[in-house]
Amino acid sequence: MKFLKSLGIFLLLAMMVTSCEKEYSEEGGSASSALGTLKSDISGECLPSSIIGIFSAGTALNATNAMQVTVDFTTVGTYLITTDTVNGYFFRGVGLVTGTGETQVTLAAVGTPATAGSNTFTVRYGASVCNIVVDVLPAGAGAAVFTPGGTPGTCGTATLAGTYTVGTAVTSANTVTIGVNVTTPGTYNISIPAVNGISFTGSGSLAATGAQNVTLVASGTPAAAGSFNYIINGSAGSSCTFSVPVTGAGAAAVYTLGGAPANCTGFTVNGTFQAGLPTGATNTARFNVTVTTPGTYSISTTAVNGVTFSGSGSFATAGATTVTLTASGTPAVPGVFNYPATGSGSSCSFSVTYTAGTSAAVFTMVGAGSTCSPGTVAGTYTAGTALTPANTVTVQVNVTTAGSYTLTSNVVNGMTFSATGVFATTGPQTVVLTGTGNPAAAGTNTFSVGSSPCTFSVTVVGTTTDFISFKLDGGALISYNVNADATVDNVTFGFPVLDIYGELTSSATEPSIQIAIGKQTGGAITAGTYTVNQAASGILVLAYYYDAAGTEFSTESGLTTQTPGFTIIITSITATRVSGTFSGQLKQGGTGPAVRNVTEGSFSLPLP
Repeated sequence: MKFLKSLGIFLLLAMMVTSCEKEYSEEGGSASSALGTLKSDISGECLPSSIIGIFSAGTALNATNAMQVTVDFTTVGTYLITTDTVNGYFFRGVGLVTGTGETQVTLAAVGTPATAGSNTFTVRYGASVCNIVVDVLPAGAGAAVFTPGGTPGTCGTATLAGTYTVGTAVTSANTVTIGVNVTTPGTYNISIPAVNGISFTGSGSLAATGAQNVTLVASGTPAAAGSFNYIINGSAGSSCTFSVPVTGAGAAAVYTLGGAPANCTGFTVNGTFQAGLPTGATNTARFNVTVTTPGTYSISTTAVNGVTFSGSGSFATAGATTVTLTASGTPAVPGVFNYPATGSGSSCSFSVTYTAGTSAAVFTMVGAGSTCSPGTVAGTYTAGTALTPANTVTVQVNVTTAGSYTLTSNVVNGMTFSATGVFATTGPQTVVLTGTGNPAAAGTNTFSVGSSPCTFSVTVVGTTTDFISFKLDGGALISYNVNADATVDNVTFGFPVLDIYGELTSSATEPSIQIAIGKQTGGAITAGTYTVNQAASGILVLAYYYDAAGTEFSTESGLTTQTPGFTIIITSITATRVSGTFSGQLKQGGTGPAVRNVTEGSFSLPLP
């Protein structure tokens, strides 16, 4: 029976290759549910960004090789971000973002650089793109030979980033970028001793000869105000000096708000603004500022509709920049409200729209001070396997005032449970808490939830050796152990395909399930989220279930607009084993009319 299904998958994949070649548009993030934009400068360079690891010609890349880019997410959900393939390798990142705003995303490197040199990659997410350069060393390269620009005097091109203030610890945003002249490509490891409590370090590779830049990251806390000199040493005794200005804790900046005294320019607002819903760290307003004298700043608005915006910090350099103000308070009523912001003697105004909402509910946990009622735990909990929406706990509350609610448990063993919604009526109500996280170890874990908390327990089991299990239409858990296998085929279809299969016995009259992931863009199949609707991005997802009568239920053949979808999440994949979860809807013959709902699917199988 496995042979027949594999043949079916082969034929469908073959058809998909043809169709996907027409649909594929290199938009690596377009199929993900989270919306956002890659951050870049005016020239299109990804900012802020970084390259991790050493890249050498002829050396296969591994988990130590990656790039980091910044995405301004406007909605939450899953994301898929990819680059083009250059010089035999590419980068790809898949994950889940749970909050809006700027987030640093790591893209894993896949492949083997063919030749040494500087490679420019185009990173794509949705409609946004940016560029980033990766330096590849010659095979067997050792330490680089270079001279800092400006040797032996002041460094010719030393660009500081970040704010340096007395008594305030620096962060990874505090860097200095220095130009160097490379005569022999290779690796570098630079460490500048602490001056005034601040040191600089950096390592990486210089893949080509000629003028290049190295970026060093600061650490420590400035002890005193003033300008302090640092020496960067190159090869053969070469060196140059750069200075870092440190402002006093109370030195105020001089600046003008963009658009003053009218509407704030460059204005954007982030977060959900709803009447009756408290604002917090995710509710922000951002606009332009022009700095004439660096230093500390404090900008705020008056309270309007129960909400105030404020922000403080330091401007490290003069020129155009932006500030972000964070909201606090609870909006009283829906509508559009105008906020005048003031700082350094100037002011500008911006408006915020509040949608209609409900006030916070008042309720108590049933079982407060003891065990939650009913405290029903659903789903499979296995050490090292990430929770899915099938991992839930049902509790009861007694509502005395209807309204919106948020319930979140504490974090135990890498897991937490939460729910949000609205109680439309008073009296006893049932709430289903959904789990997130990845349990680290086996054992029984006790959680508490609610302001007057009750408790519930979740038992995590150790990793089962070989299995594929799932629920069908909400029934009992079906588990295949002996007749279950997984393979990765890199040859048959012209691109990598992961095939996972399970049945009770080898009989052709017993139920079986098969799921598969094909990566038309090439490269290794890695941990991440794969959905049936990612065909336009070169990700092909298939699922089959055959009942005892041999009736086929499967994903649709188009694989671009299936609703509901089918999702496979690979939580771990090595050369010897693959583990993960799956769920979704299968239709008779791929298009209907009958459907089967697969939930709580999980697998852990060896790879040959």
